[in-house]
Amino acid sequence: MANRIVLTRAPDSIDGLRQAMQAHYDELSPRLKQVAGLLMREPQAVATGASRDLAAALGVPQSTLTRFAKVLGYATFKELQALFRTQYVDRPATFMGIKRADGRVATRN
Repeated sequence: MANRIVLTRAPDSIDGLRQAMQAHYDELSPRLKQVAGLLMREPQAVATGASRDLAAALGVPQSTLTRFAKVLGYATFKELQALFRTQYVDRPATFMGIKRADGRVATRN
C-alpha cells in the first residue's frame, strides 16, 4: 500500500536518500512522488527554502512534506532538510572548490 514504507533507519547522506527514494519510488503516492521529484531536481531549493514555500511550489499541503520524511525514516521534514543544508549551504567553500575572481580557492575566515 502506498505510503506504508517506513525505513528502520533514515539515510544519513544525500546519496543514501537518493538511493532510498529510487528504490521505493514506485511505492509512493502521487503527492509523495512530487516531493521526491523536487528533492532530486532542486536540491539547493530544498536546502534553503521554507517548507511552506516548497509545499506551495508543488501545490501540496505542507503535511505532505512531513509525511514524505516519515516514510523515509525521518522524524520531521526539517530533519531530512538538514541533509541538504549540510551538503549545499554549510560546507566550507574550500571543500566545494569555489574559486574567487583571482583564481584562488575561497576560504573561510
